[in-house]
Amino acid sequence: MRFAPNDVCGDLSCALVWSSSLQPTSPLPATIDLMRIYVDESGSFDVQPNLRRPVSCVGALVIPEAVHDDLIMEYRSLRLRWLRGGREVKGRELMEADFEAVLDVVSRYDVLFEVVGADRSLTTRHDVVALQRSRATQLRARTGGDDRLHDGRLLAELADAYEAQSTSDFLQGLVTESLIWQVIQAASAYYVQRIPRELARFEWVFDAKQAGSSPTPPERLWRDIVAPIVASCHRLHLLPKADYSAFSRFFKQIALSIPAGGDPPSDGNHIVVTDLNQVMCEHLSYVDSRSDLGIELVDVVLSAFSRAVNGTLQFPSWRKLGRLIVSRPPTSVNVILPKIGVGPTVFARVGYGTTLRHLHLSAKPMFTPDNSYMQPALRQLDLTPGA
Repeated sequence: MRFAPNDVCGDLSCALVWSSSLQPTSPLPATIDLMRIYVDESGSFDVQPNLRRPVSCVGALVIPEAVHDDLIMEYRSLRLRWLRGGREVKGRELMEADFEAVLDVVSRYDVLFEVVGADRSLTTRHDVVALQRSRATQLRARTGGDDRLHDGRLLAELADAYEAQSTSDFLQGLVTESLIWQVIQAASAYYVQRIPRELARFEWVFDAKQAGSSPTPPERLWRDIVAPIVASCHRLHLLPKADYSAFSRFFKQIALSIPAGGDPPSDGNHIVVTDLNQVMCEHLSYVDSRSDLGIELVDVVLSAFSRAVNGTLQFPSWRKLGRLIVSRPPTSVNVILPKIGVGPTVFARVGYGTTLRHLHLSAKPMFTPDNSYMQPALRQLDLTPGA
C-alpha cells in the first residue's frame, strides 16, 4: 500500500477520487468531533457590463465544534437588538455599526471564512460561454487511458452537464467549486496543526433558499456538478508529520491496475487516496436560514465582504474581516474573471483592489510557529480557483 505521489509537501499526499455512489465509505463512530461549514452566496451571477456592484460571491464559515456553541450563543445575544417582530436577521439590512459588532465577536474565535468572488462586469456572455465549452473539452480530454484515479464515464457526463447549464448557473457553479475545494484544502491544513480531532467529520450546511421544493436548485447544483467536479479535478496535499489520525477515516485504497489474469491486485498495486466523496457528501443538509443561526451568521459575514468589495461598506465596519481569513500567496481572497486564459485576478479593479489587499495583509497565518518552515510550500498548493 502506498500514498498517491506528492510533489509539494513531503511524503503524505492524497489524490482525489470520485466514487460512483454518494454513500459514506466507512461507519461513523458513536462520539466524534465535527467541523461545521456554513455556505451561502451573495448577488446574482448574470453577466452584465458596467455594473455598480460587479462582484458576486459564495462564502463559507468554518466553525470547529470546540467553539461552535459559544460563538452561536454570543451571536444569539448580539442579534436580539436587531430583531423586529421576531423575523430573521439579513446582512443586507444591517447598519454599518452592526457589521462591526458581528465581526468583533466572530474574530475572537478561531474560525475560518473562505470566499470566492466573480467579477461579472469585466466579461461578456460570449466569454463565459467560451470558458464553459473549454472546461467541458478539458473534462472530455481526461476520459481516455487507464487512469484509475478518475471515472472516465463520469467525466464525460460532467462535460455534457457543463455545456447544458445556463451561463449564470455555470458561473455560480464555477465559483462554488472553487470555494468548496478551497475550504477542504485550507481547513484541513489549518486545523490539523491546531485541533486535529476536528477533522473526523465535515458537516456542510447550506441555505435552502427555496423551502418546500425538492430538490432545491442549490441541491441539484451540488449533486450534479460541484461535488463530482471538485472530487475529480483536484489533489489534496497533506502536511508531513501532522496528526491525521482523525482524518484518516477518509483514506481508502484503490487499484492502480488489474492484472491480466483478473485476480485482485496485491498491495503493491494499490494507492491510498482521500475519498472526497465522503468528505463532501457524508453529512450534508439544506436548511431554512430562519431556523439556523449558523446560516444566518455566514449570511452576515458574507454580506460584510460583498458590501466591502463592492464599495458600499465603510472600512471601520469590515476592518476585522481579514482576521477570519487564512493567509496564502499571492492573495488570500480570489476574485475570478471568467475568461479563457485568465486566472484568479487579485487587483484587476481599482475599486476593490484596495479591499482585497487589506484582507490579504490582515489575514492570519496558515502555519503555527513550529511549522512556519513550510510557508514557501503555500505557493505550490492547489488553493486557487480553476478559472
